[in-house]
Amino acid sequence: MRLNFKEKLKKLVNILFPQDIKCIFCGEEIKTPNKYNICENCLKNLPYNNKKICKHCGVQIFGAGDICYSCFLEFPNFKIARAPFVYTDKIRLAINKFKFDNAKYFFEPLGQFLIDEYDKNGYDCDIIIPVPLSPNRLQNRHFNQAELLEKPLAKQKNIPLKTDIAKRVKNTNAQAYLNSFDRKLNLENAFEIIDKKAIKNKNILVVDDVMTTGETIKSLCREIVKSKPKSISVLTLAHTVFEENK
Repeated sequence: MRLNFKEKLKKLVNILFPQDIKCIFCGEEIKTPNKYNICENCLKNLPYNNKKICKHCGVQIFGAGDICYSCFLEFPNFKIARAPFVYTDKIRLAINKFKFDNAKYFFEPLGQFLIDEYDKNGYDCDIIIPVPLSPNRLQNRHFNQAELLEKPLAKQKNIPLKTDIAKRVKNTNAQAYLNSFDRKLNLENAFEIIDKKAIKNKNILVVDDVMTTGETIKSLCREIVKSKPKSISVLTLAHTVFEENK
């Protein structure tokens, strides 16, 4: 059955301006569609990482200076690390639902914020390497959240997203329950670079969902450095804020 002009026009309008799009956070209908699938109110109230930050690792800092205490004690083995959000409120809930409740519908909208952060900070990378999960965790979860979050960026910027370069060879304990010394010990020899030639003289982007103390990322970067890349940058969705920075 052929569609008349009005029906064709209505169908075109529905394609260009789809109705009944719900906000991924509050579930309210989005009156003005956007690339994030987030309503204006939620978008306005997300915990953006837009205060004073460490020029190296991107964590919020308080008081004088432009380097956090952690980077002052140990200069990071990456050029820059940035995150669009602080790990709290709706972003924390979204990441936890994404990782532990299999809410994969979050990855595409949240991945758009990583594209924004990539552009904002002038990243120029040749290869994206998601932080690998431990074998046990990958078996239980069935997916790597860092890999999913970076798919929109890899696609839009036409950057190879490589999951076969770095491998986590050690089933580490959860970092959240460990002190600073034990975190480093926990991640010692945790990663292995499988394809060293793919890294040499390349600008590498390491990605993860959350950066806490940075020990996981630093441990992976220590292995990457051995393969003599041109540079290493880091991009995460959120960064934890620590009271000791005050």
